[in-house]
Amino acid sequence: MNKFLRISPLSFLLLPLFFVLHGWKEHYYYIHFRDMGILMLTYLSAALVIFGLCLWVFKNKVKAGVYTFILLATYFFFGAIQDFLKNYTFTKEFSRYQYLLPIIFLLLLFSFFWLKKNKKTLARLNYFLSLLMLLFILVDLVLLISLPAEKKQKIAANGFTSQTTACTTCSHPDIYFLLFDEYAASSTLKQSWNYDNSQFDTALTKRGFHLISGSRSNYNFTPFSMASILNMSYLGGIKDVHACSIEDYAMCNDLIRNNGVTGYLMNNGYKIVNYSVFDLEGEPSMVNQSFLPLKARLITEQTLFSRLKKDLGYMLFVGKFRIKWFSDRLVYQNLHNNNLFLRKVKEEAGKKKEKPEFIYAHFYLPHPPYYFDSSGKEVDPQSLRKETAPQYLQYVAYTNRQILQMTDSILKNSASPPVIIIMGDHGFRMSNDSTNHSGFFRNMNAVYLPDKKYSGFYDSLSGVNQFRVLFNTLFNQSIPLLKDSTILLKDQ
Repeated sequence: MNKFLRISPLSFLLLPLFFVLHGWKEHYYYIHFRDMGILMLTYLSAALVIFGLCLWVFKNKVKAGVYTFILLATYFFFGAIQDFLKNYTFTKEFSRYQYLLPIIFLLLLFSFFWLKKNKKTLARLNYFLSLLMLLFILVDLVLLISLPAEKKQKIAANGFTSQTTACTTCSHPDIYFLLFDEYAASSTLKQSWNYDNSQFDTALTKRGFHLISGSRSNYNFTPFSMASILNMSYLGGIKDVHACSIEDYAMCNDLIRNNGVTGYLMNNGYKIVNYSVFDLEGEPSMVNQSFLPLKARLITEQTLFSRLKKDLGYMLFVGKFRIKWFSDRLVYQNLHNNNLFLRKVKEEAGKKKEKPEFIYAHFYLPHPPYYFDSSGKEVDPQSLRKETAPQYLQYVAYTNRQILQMTDSILKNSASPPVIIIMGDHGFRMSNDSTNHSGFFRNMNAVYLPDKKYSGFYDSLSGVNQFRVLFNTLFNQSIPLLKDSTILLKDQ
C-alpha cells in the first residue's frame, strides 16, 4: 500500500473528494446528496483534464499529479487564504487582489519551474499528500456518519394546515400568480418620492381588479418572502434574522419547491405551470441561474472563481475590460428571462386546457438592473450598475405597461374568466432613513376575481394570508388567518 501511494499520483483526485466531502459535512443539512455528487463529478472531471495537460508538459505522472494538486489547492482554498490574511493587521494589505493575485501567480510559476527542473522522484511528497488527503477524508466520513438526524435544523413553514376539504360544487378557474419583484405600493411611491401611480391603479380598477392599498410583505428578501407567501405561513428556524446565511437562503428554495399552495391546488385537480427562476416540485424552472446546482454554491462560495466573480466581476460588464458576450449573457439574463416569461404567460391564456391551471410567473420588474426608462428606451449598459430612486421610478412606468398588456391578453384570450393576482414580493429597499424600514415591506397588490367578491381581501393583508383568503373565497374553505406582521432581515 505504501509503495502504491508513493508511485501513484492520487493526491490530485483525493483533493477534490476531500474539498466537496468536507463542504458537504459543513452544510450537511442543506445540501442534497445528488447536488453534492454532481459537484464532485464536475471537479473530478476537471482535475483529470488538468492532470492530462500537466502530464503532457512534465512527462512524469508524479510531477504532473503534484502540480495538479497545487493548482487545485489554490483554486479551492483561495477564499480561505484571503480571509486569513484579512484577519491580521500586518497581512491585511496583502489580501487585496492587486497584491494577492500577483503573489499567487509568482508562487505557481516558481512551483512549475521547480518541478520541471527537479531530478528527484518526489515519491515522499506524493506519498505525504496522498496520505494527508486520505486521513482528512476518513475523519470527515466518520463525522458525517455520526451526525444525528434529530439535530437537523432547517427553516420551516409553520402554521398552515393541509387538512382542507375539496369543494366539489365550486368552479375551478385558472389562477395567474404574477409576481413583480420589488414593486412598491403606490402609497410608498407617493409618500417617498411624490410619484403619482394613480393612472396605473385606475387602469387596473377599470379592468375589474381590487387594489389592496395597505398590503405588506412579511419579509424584505425575495426567497424568504416567496417561501412565506407560497406556504401561507411564517418561517421558523432562521437562526439570526440580523445575519441571514447562505444556508437560510438554500432552505427557502426548498420550501418554495415543496410549497403548500401548489400542493393544495394539485390535490384539487390543478396543473402547475412554472414561469419563475425557482424550481417547483415536478415543475423545474425553465431558466438556469448557474451551471452548478444552487445548493452546491454553499461549498463553492470560497473558491477562486466565486471570489473573483463576486468582487471583480463587474469589471467584465462595463468599461475597457468589458467582455461583450460574457456581459450580455450575465447582465442581461434577467431581461431575457422577463421577456421569455411575459411571452409564455400571454401564450398560456390562449391554450386549450384539459384541467385548470395555476400559473406562477416571477418577473424581475421593477427590480434592478433597470433596463429601460419610462418611454421604453433601453438604458445604456454603463448605467445598469446604478440603482437610484429616479431610475427605479422610470422602470415602474415601463413595468406598468407590461402588466397592462399582459393582463389584457389574459382576459381577452382565456376561455373562461380567470383569477389574476398581481403583487410585489416586497417593497423598494432603498431608504435614506436608517430607522424606518416600513417601505421595504409595503408592496403593490391587486386581485382580479371573476365574480368580484372581494370582501375577504382586507386593506392590511400581508403575504402569509394572501392565499388563505383566496382559497377561503374561491373554494369555501375555512383556513384561519394569521396575524399580519413584518420581519426585517439582514444578511450575514
